[in-house]
Amino acid sequence: MNTATSRLRTELAAADAAFKRHVGVPPTADDHGEATESWALRALDLSREAADALAACAEDSYERGVIAADAFAAKLVEAEAWHQQNARTVRWCLTGLGRAGAESSR
Repeated sequence: MNTATSRLRTELAAADAAFKRHVGVPPTADDHGEATESWALRALDLSREAADALAACAEDSYERGVIAADAFAAKLVEAEAWHQQNARTVRWCLTGLGRAGAESSR
């Protein structure tokens, strides 16, 4: 494994851990939904970072010949599907708070 690959895997592990750590600790207090909104939007940002890191690792593996084109494409779809599921969850959460427009830019 070369240095770039090692760096990408480290970034993927860090992004995944940051997402899991964040969603594992929802806000304990809320002032009219603002804390939950902030928490949900941060989760969405972390989800995108983790999905992008997975895609970067898959691209690196494909470029090095470790995985075939179909496996590369499958990893890209997997990363995007995972992020889109998280985005749907965030939209559901924000809609429940009456703040659905807050996440429209993400």
